[in-house]
Amino acid sequence: MPRSTALPLLVTAACIPVALGIATHYQLEATARACAARASTAPEVISVAVPLPPVVLEVAKRPATGSSGLPFAFMSSLQPPHVVLAGAPSEGWAASPPRVVQDEPGGAVIRRDVDASLLPPELRELAGRTMHAFSASGRVCTGTLGAPYLVSELDGDISMVVDDSVDPSQARDPNQIWQAGRRTLVAELVGADNCKEALWARDIALPEPVIYTQQPEDDLPPNAARRAITALPEFTKMADQFAAEVSSWQDEPFTTRRLIDRLHPRRWRTSDGTGELAIYGVDGDEFNGCGGMSPAWGAAIIDGGGVSHAFFDEHDDVVLAVVDLDQDGLPEILTDGWMAEQRVLEPRLRSDPSENGFAEKSFARPSVSTKLEPVPYFGCAC
Repeated sequence: MPRSTALPLLVTAACIPVALGIATHYQLEATARACAARASTAPEVISVAVPLPPVVLEVAKRPATGSSGLPFAFMSSLQPPHVVLAGAPSEGWAASPPRVVQDEPGGAVIRRDVDASLLPPELRELAGRTMHAFSASGRVCTGTLGAPYLVSELDGDISMVVDDSVDPSQARDPNQIWQAGRRTLVAELVGADNCKEALWARDIALPEPVIYTQQPEDDLPPNAARRAITALPEFTKMADQFAAEVSSWQDEPFTTRRLIDRLHPRRWRTSDGTGELAIYGVDGDEFNGCGGMSPAWGAAIIDGGGVSHAFFDEHDDVVLAVVDLDQDGLPEILTDGWMAEQRVLEPRLRSDPSENGFAEKSFARPSVSTKLEPVPYFGCAC
């Protein structure tokens, strides 16, 4: 199929809610911003846990963007480039029956036009807005949102959409495919050229996001990050499970039986070096989507070579991009999973460090999709 395959199907690492922290230099920056904000407005204030010494830092949140455009949107796999405006659209927006726009051995795409007057105002106003699209390494293209419409996508063997007792030819009925596929509201990013590897988009009227880029494999995070993650109770628990799982295995390729030896580090940094995040995924044949243990990953915010917060847990995700959308010094993480949803995660910092971790990003604009379900696959993916 001509649909993009920019997002990997098979992954070797996974996402987990984990405790993260805020770097010391971020404290000074955030305090300065908070003081400046108090002079002109009354921002919403949140409490953020700061380790050693045990004080509470108040960080002023950025005011709601209102109608200034989407602060974040997933890119669709459709070509030419499309932006996902809603990950869970209402069929009540449809103004036409389902019709096939792609039907090939590897999958299908169904389209339905929409009645713009039925869309919520915050979605209806998006047509004609200009957006930048970003890959993991930064901005890749710019275009204008066209008229929105509904699509349903599925991959694999279309004949398997219907039950064995049903004539396989009925599987290609547009109504059958519509119900079986992933349904989203999308709009073409008109005029966008060379959008290769674009993962997400943002309205150009909003401040430029701070991009964290993945460093070369030999540029390792400080050892303090590894120590902080492996000292977490969540890691110890999984390490014990790992040892029990592989204790009876005799396969030659498994040269180690320690989870700590399966950690694969990657360093993510901002271009000015003020922001740094260490990501540790698990790597090994013991972790795969067709049996074996669930992949996992951990992360730690780095501050001057030390670690302010760290987390580790299980979730079938892989890190695709790291970005500071709010310019508050705290990174958001875009993740994807094998046959699992894409998500936008943000660090949640609490007065009680044991409650720190990552959660789905909370945007002031309620229509922003922070989770995108996978395109259903019909057949055996293993």
